[in-house]
Amino acid sequence: MAILRKEGRRIHVGYSTNVHGSESMEEIHAFLDRFTVPVKDGIIPPDRSMGIDLRLGAALVRELDADSSALDGLRRRLDERGLYVFGINGFPLGDFQAPVVKTSVFEPSWLESERFENTLAMGSILARLLPEGVEGSVSTVAGGYRGHGDTPDHHRRMASTMVRAAEAFAKLSRNTGRTVTLSPEPEPDTTMEDLDSILSFYGNHVFPLARRLGPGGEDKIRKHLPVNLDACHMSVAFEDPREIIQALRSAGIRVGKSNVSCCPAVRDPARNAAGRRFLLALDEPRFLHQTWCKDALGVVRHRLPDLPAFRNLAAADLEEIAEVRTHFHIPLFGGGGQDFISTRNETVAFLHALLDLTDCPGFAVETYTWHVLGHTPLGEEAGSDLAAGLRAEVGWTLNRLEDAGWTLE
Repeated sequence: MAILRKEGRRIHVGYSTNVHGSESMEEIHAFLDRFTVPVKDGIIPPDRSMGIDLRLGAALVRELDADSSALDGLRRRLDERGLYVFGINGFPLGDFQAPVVKTSVFEPSWLESERFENTLAMGSILARLLPEGVEGSVSTVAGGYRGHGDTPDHHRRMASTMVRAAEAFAKLSRNTGRTVTLSPEPEPDTTMEDLDSILSFYGNHVFPLARRLGPGGEDKIRKHLPVNLDACHMSVAFEDPREIIQALRSAGIRVGKSNVSCCPAVRDPARNAAGRRFLLALDEPRFLHQTWCKDALGVVRHRLPDLPAFRNLAAADLEEIAEVRTHFHIPLFGGGGQDFISTRNETVAFLHALLDLTDCPGFAVETYTWHVLGHTPLGEEAGSDLAAGLRAEVGWTLNRLEDAGWTLE
C-alpha cells in the first residue's frame, strides 16, 4: 500500500469519491476505471496501492450490506486495480451529484432512524473492505442542519443516537478485528459548526452519556466517536487550525479522518468590487455555499446561509467587513487570483497541526465541486480533465506531506 510513514507512525492519503456518481455498482466500477486508476497511476508507484475515501449512495449501501457476494466483488475489483478503502464518506445519503443538493445534503439528520441504520450498514461494509491493520472511519453529518431545528433537546437526542452507533462500531471492531469509527464532520450551519459548538456537543452530551455505559464506556466512545475535520469548513469559520486541533486534543476528542480542502476569500469587499463579483459568480444551484464575514478585529459579523445572502447585504454591513469566505471547495493547487485569495496556506497549517497533535490516520482530498467549476471564473484554471485535476490535488497533498518529512513506505 502507498502508506506514508514518519518515526513509526503511518497515515493513508487519497481522495474522496463523492466527486463521482456512486448510486449503483455500475457507477462505482465506471469511475474506478475512468478516474481513480488514472489518478493512482500518475502519482503512486505501480507496486503500491492507493487509498480512497469511498462514498456510497444509500440504496447501494443497503444492497451491499445484504449481498456479501457483491461486496466481495467490490473488494476484488479494488485489489485488482491497486486500490484500497481507508474510510467511507457517509455524509450525503442522497445523490450528491444531483442537479440540486443544497440543504438536502444534511438529511436525514441524526434525529432520524434512517441516518442511524444506514450508518451501521456503512460500518459493516467498511469492516469488510478495510485492509488488515488500517483504522477506518465513516464520516457523517455533524448532527443536522441548524435551519431545520436546533434545540438542546435535539442535541441530546442526536448525541444519544451517535453514542449508540459508536457502541455498535466498537462491537463490530472487536468481532472483525478491523477498527471502525464514526466521525461527525463539523460544518457551518450544522449542530457542530465551530470549536465552541463541538466542545459543547461532546462535553454536555456525548461524554456524559458515555460515562453511563459503565467502566471503560467513556474510553470506548472517545475512541470510536472522533470527529472528521474539513480544512475548508474551518477556514470558512475563520478558525485557526492549530488552535482548534489543540483544543480538541485537550478535551480528549480524537480526529478520526480529515478532509484536505480549501476555500476562496475576498478581503475588504466594500472596496474590492472585482472580488465581490468573483464571489457572486460562484453562486451555482447545486451546492450550499455558507458565507461568513469577519471585521478588522477578527470578530465574525455575519454567518450567511448561502451566497445570495451576501449579495443582499446592506452597504453599511459591507463596510464593516474585513474579509469574507465562502464554502466552495476550490482546487488545492490554485494560488488565488488578483481579486481573491485561496486558503490553501491555512490548509498546509491544518496538515501540520494534524500531524503534530493527533493520531489521525486518514487524509482525504475533497474537492467535490469539479463538475460545477466550469461555470465559474475558476473553470479555466481547473481545466476539463477531472482525472488530471484530482491527480494534481493528491500530488499537491503528497508533496506537502513529504515537505514535512513523511515518506512513502
